[in-house]
Amino acid sequence: MKITLKIMFILFCILFVYSCTNDEDKYTVTFQDYDGSILKVEKVALGESATPPSDPIRENYTFSGWDIPFTNVTETLTVTATYVSSYEYIIENNSVTITGYKDKSVTQLTIPSVYEGKDVTGISSYAFSDLVKLADITIPSSVTTIGNAAFSGCRSLTSIVIPESVTTIGSAAFYRCSGLTSIVIPKSATTIWNGAFIGCSGLTSIVIPESVTTIGEGAFGDCSELKSIVIPDSVTTIGNYAFSGCSGLTSIVIPESVTTIGNSAFSGCSGLTSVEIPNTVQSIEVYTFENCSGLKSIVIPESVTTISHLAFVGCSGLKSIVIPKLVQSIGSNAFSGCSNLVIFTDLQSKPNGWSNEWNCKRPVYWEGEWKFDESGNPIPLI
Repeated sequence: MKITLKIMFILFCILFVYSCTNDEDKYTVTFQDYDGSILKVEKVALGESATPPSDPIRENYTFSGWDIPFTNVTETLTVTATYVSSYEYIIENNSVTITGYKDKSVTQLTIPSVYEGKDVTGISSYAFSDLVKLADITIPSSVTTIGNAAFSGCRSLTSIVIPESVTTIGSAAFYRCSGLTSIVIPKSATTIWNGAFIGCSGLTSIVIPESVTTIGEGAFGDCSELKSIVIPDSVTTIGNYAFSGCSGLTSIVIPESVTTIGNSAFSGCSGLTSVEIPNTVQSIEVYTFENCSGLKSIVIPESVTTISHLAFVGCSGLKSIVIPKLVQSIGSNAFSGCSNLVIFTDLQSKPNGWSNEWNCKRPVYWEGEWKFDESGNPIPLI
């Protein structure tokens, strides 16, 4: 019995000494995140390597590795995770402008309102262009400027809300975002810049806020699925090609506030059946209604003094038009390709300012040769 106890005591002492010796030959390796939070603690024998934890995740950053090596450990170590910014950016005037994003396969993004301790106020030109898999993005209310072509080619993007803080939307900002079906333009915007939504072929409707005064050149060009649009009373200018190629647009009301409608503003709007031109417009420019083949009739207001050449070229469905007395100039081939058109005018004869080829051999009824019927449509007396 005494021998057994002695053996057990000796074994215990050997194990104790071994464990003490073993601990003394091990070192503590601590893995921590960028903010000091502990990710893992491990005991490592002299000359051995530590095993790191799974790659940590930090919002808006990409894990790039560890700051020091942890192989052939010979001392206690604290190893810190390192990251690189997922965003490309510049800092100016103590604020951040996002200039790009490194992961070109990203599908969802929430742009931070604060980055590197500073407010994010801008999205620069081409910042997110051609991120073809990007389907959803959130823009913070700290942003005031969206640059030219900032989201161009983001064909998977389906909807976007632009916050009220944004005052500037650059040219071609959403160029060829073909998957975009809806967009909210903030009330802070005063101009829809040139080509802002050109080629957004999936866009079906849009509401322009009453803060907007100018619809820029090609702003909604080739938005072929656009069915309706409300132009508010605040708008004074509709730029060249503003709605060119909007073949799904069936009707549009232009408010009295508009004084200028640019060249080709509605060219290729083949689904357009009616349009109201306000009594504030003085000129119908070149190609304004080119190839509006679905247009049946149009009333030219008394304010118009000029109808430019080729203004209604290709309006094959146009059946009647009334030209008021104050029109002093009509360009050549203004009604070329209007194969079903009958022209009515309040004048007794052609003014000198009208081209000899103004009517393209379409029949003309002068003052005293026509009247309005009970429905308000012009009809010949003879």
